[in-house]
Amino acid sequence: MGSRRQGTFGGTEDLQLGMLAAVYTHDEASRPWLGEIQAIEDGNMVKVHWYVGSYPKSWKPMSGTNSTSSIHRESLLLWGFSLTEKSQRLKSETVAELKRLYQETDNQMAN
Repeated sequence: MGSRRQGTFGGTEDLQLGMLAAVYTHDEASRPWLGEIQAIEDGNMVKVHWYVGSYPKSWKPMSGTNSTSSIHRESLLLWGFSLTEKSQRLKSETVAELKRLYQETDNQMAN
């Protein structure tokens, strides 16, 4: 599992297609934002297929025209994690790490 670190792309050199990734957003009510890495684009962008779900509920790929976006690598918080096999939920250790990373990033943004 990778997480954001200091550096040009925040340590994202180990990104691979098909990995799940969590993305930073200022909107605390809509967190977490999860998606699957579909393409590693030129420069510092990645293409993500968004998932819908929530911390306590299951996750599934979003459908429709707005289901993919190209985003900056530096907005990735965590990647390379997996969902539980049967219920497609975030594992408790992933939830804890995501909440910690969101809080840490919120604190950095406030400075």
